[in-house]
Order: sequence, then C-alpha cells, then structure tokens
Amino acid sequence: MSVAATRVALLQLVAGEVPDAFEDSLRSTLRHLLPAPAALLQVFECHRVLCLLEVEAKRRWDAKLTAGAAAAGITLGKFDNWIGPERIIMDTVRFYMEFDGTLTPDVNNAGIRAATEEYNRIKATGKTAGFDPYEEPYDERA
Repeated sequence: MSVAATRVALLQLVAGEVPDAFEDSLRSTLRHLLPAPAALLQVFECHRVLCLLEVEAKRRWDAKLTAGAAAAGITLGKFDNWIGPERIIMDTVRFYMEFDGTLTPDVNNAGIRAATEEYNRIKATGKTAGFDPYEEPYDERA
C-alpha cells in the first residue's frame, strides 16, 4: 500500500467509512506504519505540558520573578504529577534564558543549582512566591 493510499485509508478508517471486510487488513497495515493512538496521544499531552509550562514561566518572567520563585509557584493542573520539581526548575531556567536572549546549547548548571536552592527554600515554608498577574511587577532578579 502506498503512502498516499495509507493516508486515505487512515482517514476513511477514522471516519468509519471503511467496510468491515477491509478493516482488519487496514489496521494491520496501519499498525506497521503509524504509532499506536495511545502513543500519539502521549506525544500531544507532553507537548501540552511544555506549552503550559512555557506560558506559566513567561507570565512569571514578565512579572520579574526569579527562576526559582517562578518554578515554586508553577502548578500544571492535571499534569502536576507528570514531571517532578527538578524538571520544572530546569525547564523554567531554560525558558528564562530563552526569554532574555541568553540561551546557549550548554546546560546552565549554576542557574539550575541557584533556582533549585531557592525553590527548596520556598517549598519548605509551605508557601509559593507571591505572584499576582494583575499586580504591578517589581524586579526580584536585580
């Protein structure tokens, strides 16, 4: 089956237009050419997590919070248990570097270490950084 025919068959299968007699053979063919729907869904969900994290980090960067304070205050809703705090910290530091134009291919170990220490201090108090998107920002990074 050609790639074009496979695409047409996939669209037909999704739309429920494939006759029952052909369904098993199409599914067998498609199974070899495409990832499983559950795996595809996981890819989309992972993308949603990163997009959400980027938006939340940007809001806090715009409000002049430090990376550690930002990471401590970020909640990911239904994705909260998907990634641990270390990923949130590392990704927040990386997003901050993107936002201020200092991103390099290297990992910012010093920045991640400082943000982790700040994150741990904030979380140990049981509070999050005071972030109100409607409040006039001040620069904690200075």
